[in-house]
Amino acid sequence: MPRSKATRAGGAERADVHGLCPRRQREERVAAVAKPLEITRPIVETSERQHHGGSRRHADGLAVQGIGSAGREERGAGAEGQRVAEDRADIARIAEAFEQDHGRAARLGEDGLRRLLGAALADGEAPVVELDADDGVDDVLTDQVGRHPRVGEGRAEGVEGGRRDEGGAGAIAADIEKAAHHLAPLRDEGAAPAAALGVTDLAVVGQARVLGVFDRLDVRHGWPSGEYQGWYIRADSRSLEDTEDGMERQYDLVVVGTGVTSGVASRCREAGWTVAVVDSRPFGGTCALRGCVPKKILVSAAEAVHGARDMAGKGVPAGSLTIDWPELIRFKRSLVDPTSARTEQTWAKMGIEQFHGRARFVGPTTLAVGDDRLTGRRVLIAAGAIPAPLRFPGAERLTTSEQFLNLDRLPANLAFVGGGYISFEFAHVAARAGARVTIIHRGVRPLEGFDPDLVDLLVKRSRELGITVELGVDVLGVDSARDRLVVRGMQGGQERRFETDLAVHGAGRVPEIDDLDLAAAGVKRERRGVIVNEFLQSVSNPAVYAGGDAAASGPPLTPKATHDAEVLTTNLLEGNRRTPKYDGIASACFTLPPIASAGLTEEAARAGGRRFRTSRQDTSGWFNTLRVGETVSGFKVLIEEDTGRILGAHLLGPHAEEVINLFSLAIRLGIPADELKQALFAYPTNGWDIRFML
Repeated sequence: MPRSKATRAGGAERADVHGLCPRRQREERVAAVAKPLEITRPIVETSERQHHGGSRRHADGLAVQGIGSAGREERGAGAEGQRVAEDRADIARIAEAFEQDHGRAARLGEDGLRRLLGAALADGEAPVVELDADDGVDDVLTDQVGRHPRVGEGRAEGVEGGRRDEGGAGAIAADIEKAAHHLAPLRDEGAAPAAALGVTDLAVVGQARVLGVFDRLDVRHGWPSGEYQGWYIRADSRSLEDTEDGMERQYDLVVVGTGVTSGVASRCREAGWTVAVVDSRPFGGTCALRGCVPKKILVSAAEAVHGARDMAGKGVPAGSLTIDWPELIRFKRSLVDPTSARTEQTWAKMGIEQFHGRARFVGPTTLAVGDDRLTGRRVLIAAGAIPAPLRFPGAERLTTSEQFLNLDRLPANLAFVGGGYISFEFAHVAARAGARVTIIHRGVRPLEGFDPDLVDLLVKRSRELGITVELGVDVLGVDSARDRLVVRGMQGGQERRFETDLAVHGAGRVPEIDDLDLAAAGVKRERRGVIVNEFLQSVSNPAVYAGGDAAASGPPLTPKATHDAEVLTTNLLEGNRRTPKYDGIASACFTLPPIASAGLTEEAARAGGRRFRTSRQDTSGWFNTLRVGETVSGFKVLIEEDTGRILGAHLLGPHAEEVINLFSLAIRLGIPADELKQALFAYPTNGWDIRFML
């Protein structure tokens, strides 16, 4: 079984301790530490080793580096210089023994080691080594330099000369103690330390592994609490424990997915939690890499062409203006492609461990990622969504939305299967780029989440722009014929065939959780995702939470995922006390013109027994529609009779995707329609027109 690819790096405040950094990250971190400390050459040189299937550079031992203006490197002669050299040799021998005896190294970050064996010694404080007894290794505390480690109460058996016969816990304490003792002569008396451990690895001893170095640390969570004074190391016997399949690692939180909802990982890490994130795809999630963001870049180009064409004969000679598709895709990639690297770098600096691979549950809170086993006190499922599986023959011939966004060349003919967001948005972009486009939808009305009257107007406008919209077609299959595709279907009892160069899947998306083996964790789910309670906590496994597209709650929208992340952060860090509020979330389909919605539709309001009045109008003759050459626009606003509050707002026309945000604000804050009328928006803008919609 291939190992998961793990990226690990420590933050400025906490040492990286779960593995070895990629070379570039490591060099950057070393440079950042070395510059202010005036670090000179390392005593122990680095070498190349294999780690998790990929090359990772690490030190053969403890790389001791001289610092300070005293210039101790130049003191080669005399007793002082000789003692320094002997001390360094001793430390190198300790490192070599670690490597020979145990064969693996766990990274302790540069800053952590500097503070432990630099500042601590300069202040006359002794390092303390604490091993988590709950995980099967006894507590070992070193009270001061020069004394053997003291084993926790009732656990003195097997300790001799500071070393334990089992587990190796005492060995860590003794060797750290020895290293500290030999570093003592390297400090300036009463001044900043004259030695630091920089590009440094500490070995795994038995089943215990060093997790971090801090000046104040709570035993359970590894966060400043004042319970211990001084500097010490925390080690966890299970965080790098051998299993039959690989390494078992423990965290406070394991997050599956790296999209919008995974922002919880950053907030929990900032609160001192140990955090791991897992994704089988490049880090960043659907919205940033293969959804909202790249789509909007393409839409921006289409908007420019559409606006110019609409103004043809009105002072803008658009002529043959069209989209240069290859150039547009290059521009899109220049904005989107760096996202994954930035995400990984940000998390690495924070000390969040990152795993690239497929995750699946093998226990209530344990996930397998390749050969690794990640166990969390809490697990957050934030896995995003994928195209819904289609059951007809040839469905595998359909191009996904992600693939469409990366087409180097746009075919002359395209067919979109399904009549949702993806199909309409991409169809409008492709039409402005000169392609002949057909939308094939099974129902009698597409864009089912939007107001049906406004959708009818949009379909009419789409057809005017050259897009063929076929409704009531039940697709039976997709065939390949002479380097082209044929989409077969039934419409009104008659067989239809749509020949095209490319057929795109636009028939909806589902949570990407099928391969998580939720049953192994006792996590119940439904078609829309993990079944959660009002706190976004699994109803069947209280240690598991879910948000965004992965949770069977709320609409599948990016703003919902953002809101979920805020709710989840509160509930994980402070206990279950916050519930999501999805009222008035705004959504938009970025067609040309766009259609947008917030709050309840008429159908939903009636089903909920609401008493309301509806303000509606075709606004194609309004100034803000005519001035840009648009021919279609309209609105529908639902106002509750008793309270005057806005229950829902639905818009079609220029800048509808922006104006809807004002309605969303009013709905979420409960601003009555009469009060919203009093707002003095800029004139003449589309926002100014709101007063005439109420």
